[in-house]
Amino acid sequence: MLVKGVQDRHHHVLSATGALGRLGHENHLFTSLDDAVEHARSHARRAPAPAS
Repeated sequence: MLVKGVQDRHHHVLSATGALGRLGHENHLFTSLDDAVEHARSHARRAPAPAS
Protein backbone atom coordinates (compact mmCIF):
# COMPACT_ATOMS: atom_id res chain seq x y z
CA MET A 1 0.00 0.00 0.00
CA LEU A 2 1.18 3.51 -0.78
CA VAL A 3 -0.16 6.54 1.07
CA LYS A 4 -0.03 10.12 -0.18
CA GLY A 5 -0.93 13.35 1.52
CA VAL A 6 -0.98 12.52 5.22
CA GLN A 7 -1.12 15.76 7.15
CA ASP A 8 1.28 16.15 10.08
CA ARG A 9 -1.63 16.44 12.52
CA HIS A 10 -2.91 12.99 11.46
CA HIS A 11 0.44 11.22 11.40
CA HIS A 12 0.29 10.32 15.11
CA VAL A 13 -3.18 8.76 14.72
CA LEU A 14 -2.03 6.59 11.81
CA SER A 15 1.00 5.53 13.81
CA ALA A 16 -0.96 4.82 17.00
CA THR A 17 -3.51 2.65 15.16
CA GLY A 18 -0.80 0.65 13.39
CA ALA A 19 -1.74 1.88 9.94
CA LEU A 20 1.75 3.18 9.20
CA GLY A 21 3.27 -0.11 10.31
CA ARG A 22 1.15 -1.93 7.76
CA LEU A 23 2.67 0.02 4.88
CA GLY A 24 5.47 -2.52 4.81
CA HIS A 25 8.13 0.15 4.41
CA GLU A 26 8.61 3.75 5.48
CA ASN A 27 9.23 4.69 1.83
CA HIS A 28 5.54 4.06 1.09
CA LEU A 29 4.45 7.38 2.59
CA PHE A 30 4.50 10.26 0.09
CA THR A 31 3.84 13.98 -0.06
CA SER A 32 3.95 14.12 -3.87
CA LEU A 33 1.52 12.26 -6.12
CA ASP A 34 4.16 12.09 -8.87
CA ASP A 35 6.58 10.40 -6.47
CA ALA A 36 3.91 7.94 -5.31
CA VAL A 37 2.99 7.04 -8.90
CA GLU A 38 6.62 6.54 -9.88
CA HIS A 39 7.17 4.31 -6.86
CA ALA A 40 4.11 2.25 -7.79
CA ARG A 41 5.46 1.91 -11.31
CA SER A 42 8.77 0.67 -9.94
CA HIS A 43 6.88 -2.08 -8.10
CA ALA A 44 5.00 -2.96 -11.28
CA ARG A 45 8.25 -3.21 -13.26
CA ARG A 46 9.66 -5.67 -10.70
CA ALA A 47 6.55 -7.85 -10.60
CA PRO A 48 6.86 -11.23 -12.33
CA ALA A 49 5.12 -11.58 -15.67
CA PRO A 50 1.83 -13.47 -15.49
CA ALA A 51 1.95 -17.12 -16.51
CA SER A 52 0.45 -17.88 -19.90
